[in-house]
Amino acid sequence: MVDTPGGVGGEERRSRDNHRDVSTTSDRPRIFHLIIGFCGAFALSWLFVMALVLSLKGGGQRDRSVVERSEGDPFSNAIAVSRSGPIISVTHDPVLNPSPLALDGESVENDFLLFVWFNLRGTIDVKERATFLGKYNSEEMNPEGYAVAVVGGPDGVRPTIYWQNKAGQGRWYTFASTVVEQGRWYLLAVTFRSQRYLGVHLAPHDPKARVEVLGGYDLGGQIVPSSPAELEVGAFPKSKFRGGIGPFGVLRGMDILNEAPKFLQSLARDPAAAIDRVEQSKIGLWADPAVDLSPRRLKIVEVGGGRNQ
Repeated sequence: MVDTPGGVGGEERRSRDNHRDVSTTSDRPRIFHLIIGFCGAFALSWLFVMALVLSLKGGGQRDRSVVERSEGDPFSNAIAVSRSGPIISVTHDPVLNPSPLALDGESVENDFLLFVWFNLRGTIDVKERATFLGKYNSEEMNPEGYAVAVVGGPDGVRPTIYWQNKAGQGRWYTFASTVVEQGRWYLLAVTFRSQRYLGVHLAPHDPKARVEVLGGYDLGGQIVPSSPAELEVGAFPKSKFRGGIGPFGVLRGMDILNEAPKFLQSLARDPAAAIDRVEQSKIGLWADPAVDLSPRRLKIVEVGGGRNQ
């Protein structure tokens, strides 16, 4: 209580003054503690904000090394690829070649299926080739092996497959043109049936996806690549590919005519669950994309330009 002129008497005033002095003295530590607490809370808030900003900046750096993703996204482990890298390299194994040997080594008529998920970031000029998967020695003039690419065209892109044996038979085979939206995930599958029929299938990632057949070739004989090179996925020398690479794999012994259509449809609709819908004995490789989920557990390493775009 504050005294005012013309108020109570001196004795009472002195008593109240003394009480006020004691009260004021006892409140000083409390006020000091409140000030210290306020300053501490302000400092902690400031540090939290700065940590959040730095975290977001750091997250932005990491986001450039992977394709955009969300919780439950089947492409959460996908890699982003620039024209300088990276490359996912799978150690050579005979099961990665479309040879007439089954996974158990027995000689059979062994159909072969190769699939890879990709998305494009940026356009591909007309007649430019963007290679993003291959099992061949890119330093040789006419190497034995196979590769997957898309070529730019006036009305979309055209898948093109390199397929050549040790004798030099084979070449780049170009398939029908199709529209591929930038930033959208697509499944591209290559089938090799009866050791001579080469086909390409494409579908967008969609719960109601329908797999489109983009054509096929009768190779006119048994042109069977058997390259000792590693299987590489990503940016190749002189490639115009820029975008994302998701799961990819090799299946051996699947009946292409009767089994492949249903399998590819399930793969296009639900990539994460499709591995449980095929016989494990037929899976030579199922990369996600830096870890092999197949029973063989082939070694996969990342080489080249790293994960940053």
